[in-house]
Amino acid sequence: MRYYSVLLTVLMLSSLLFGQGTGVPIDGGGIPLDDNEFSSNAVLIEPPVGNASITIENTSGPVNNNQYAIINNLHISGYYENDFNMYLISDEVLTQDYNRIRIDIESKPSKHVMTRIGFIGNNYLGLKSFPYIQLLPRHVVDTAGISSEYWQYFNYTFKDSIVLDNAYIVWSPDFLQFKIGKQTINRGTGYVWNPTDVFNTKNAFDPTYEKPGVTAAVITRTWKHGGNANIILTPAEQGKYMKKELILQQKLGFTWTASYCETPAATSFLTWKNMPMTVPHMTIPGMYTLVDVPIAVEQRIEKRAGGDFVGDIHGLEIRGEGVYILSGNADGQEYWEALGGMQYFFSIGMMMMTEYFYNSAGRAGADEYTFNDWLRYYIGETDSLAQHYLFYMIQQNIGAFGKGSTSVLYNVDDNSVGLIPRLDWSLAENFDLTVFGLITTGTVNSEYYAGQSQAQIRVKVYF
Repeated sequence: MRYYSVLLTVLMLSSLLFGQGTGVPIDGGGIPLDDNEFSSNAVLIEPPVGNASITIENTSGPVNNNQYAIINNLHISGYYENDFNMYLISDEVLTQDYNRIRIDIESKPSKHVMTRIGFIGNNYLGLKSFPYIQLLPRHVVDTAGISSEYWQYFNYTFKDSIVLDNAYIVWSPDFLQFKIGKQTINRGTGYVWNPTDVFNTKNAFDPTYEKPGVTAAVITRTWKHGGNANIILTPAEQGKYMKKELILQQKLGFTWTASYCETPAATSFLTWKNMPMTVPHMTIPGMYTLVDVPIAVEQRIEKRAGGDFVGDIHGLEIRGEGVYILSGNADGQEYWEALGGMQYFFSIGMMMMTEYFYNSAGRAGADEYTFNDWLRYYIGETDSLAQHYLFYMIQQNIGAFGKGSTSVLYNVDDNSVGLIPRLDWSLAENFDLTVFGLITTGTVNSEYYAGQSQAQIRVKVYF
C-alpha cells in the first residue's frame, strides 16, 4: 500500500510541475476515462449523472500555466439521495430512512492528466442494527446449534459515515493510460451476475446501483482496430495478498475479452464452539458493517481464467461470460461459473432481457444449504447458493420521462422466485424518483423464501 501512495504523490506533483506535457490529449483521442472503461457491458439501465455542475475558472489575471493548472477547469458535481425502506422479516415490518450525499471534484490540469476526488456521506434513521441470523431459515439455525442468546453476535449495523469513495489520477501518454488510486472498476457483460468480476459484490435485486471505489493501479495499452490490454494491481486488506489481473480485449464483430487473475479469497465458517469469540469489524463497502462476528476465515489465493463477449445481431444483443476457478484450498477444489444472456429493444419502447447463470460449486437443492452457505451468502463471499438461475425482465417506457419494469429471479434448484416490480420517473431535470419492491414466494428452506419482502422509495437530485 505504501508504494501506491508514493507513486500517486509523484504523479500528482508531476501534474503540477509539468501541466502542459505532450502525449495523447484526454479530451480527444487516446483512452476513454469514464468509470466503465474496463467493461464491455452495454446493458446497464441506470439514470445518468445529471448535467448540472459547477465550473471554477481562474480569472484573476495572467496565469502561470504550470503553477495554477491544478485549479483551472475544476468541476464539482454530485447528488443527494434519500431512500425510505420497509422490510418484512418474520411477519414484522421494519422501517429505515437513509440519506446519502455524493460530491465529486474533477480537474484536468493538462490535456494528458486528470484527477478526481469523490466523497460519500451516509446517514441512517430508524433501523440501525439487526441480527441477520433472523433472515436464515429457522431449521438451519437450530441445526447449527445456535440459541437465541448468541444471535447478538450475528449483527448488521448501519453506521453513519463519510467515505472517500474515489481519489485517483489519470495520465495518458501515447497509446497508454495510467490510472492510480481509488476508482470504480466494472468487469463483465452480465446484468445480474458477473463471474469474471473479483472487485464488486452485486445486489441481485438492484444490480445497477453504483459500486464502491477500489484502490488499484491500472495500466492500459491500446492498439488500432478496437483492441486494448489492461493490467490491474490491487492490494488486499492488511497488505497480505495482492490482486493481479491481466485483461485482453479485441473487437472482431463482437467485443471479446479474455482475462487471467490471481486474487486473495476467503471462506468463512462458524466457530460457535468458541463463542463469544469475536473478530474485528467486517465491512461490506457501501452497505453495512458486521459487528462481533463469531466466524473464522480461511485465506487462500484463487487463480481464475475466463472471458466474456457482447455483440449485436440485427438489434438482438447477445452476451456471455465465464470463468474457471482453481480455489487454492488444501483439497485443490476446482469449479466454474458461466452466464449467457440476450436483450432486445422494440420500436414501441419496450425492452426484454433474459439471463442464465450457472455455478458448479452451488448446491443441488434447498435441503443441502448449510449454515455456512447462508453465512457466506449474507456477508458477500458468494452471490448464489444453488447451481442454476434464470432472470427475466420486461421494461416499458412511459411517455418521455418514465419507465416501468418487472423482473423475475428464479432459483431453478430450489424452485423459489423473487419478483421485482420497479418504476423510474424523472420528476424534473436532474430530479429522479424510483419505487421498487421485492416479493418472494419460495418455501421456508429456499433462497427466495416467502417472508423476506421489502419495498423502497428513492429520490435523487443531481447537481
